[in-house]
Amino acid sequence: MVRLKMLVRSRRVELERWLQAEALVSEERKNRQLQLLGKKESTFLRLKRTKFGLSDFRTVKVIGKGAFGEVGFSSPRPISTV
Repeated sequence: MVRLKMLVRSRRVELERWLQAEALVSEERKNRQLQLLGKKESTFLRLKRTKFGLSDFRTVKVIGKGAFGEVGFSSPRPISTV
């Protein structure tokens, strides 16, 4: 978790440095770029926390059955976005 926060912070610092180096970029555009980065980071973190279950996969073939359950070949179902 700490490493992830460091990556998020480093990407923001890198973008801020790039925006400061660009003399032709207006303050409004700089603010929009920072907001866009925040939205992208938020979406990324939300998707990273997503848990997958059996309902997210379609069983193609059962390879074997044992005392602790089944082993099978599966393919992912299309993920619907809300």
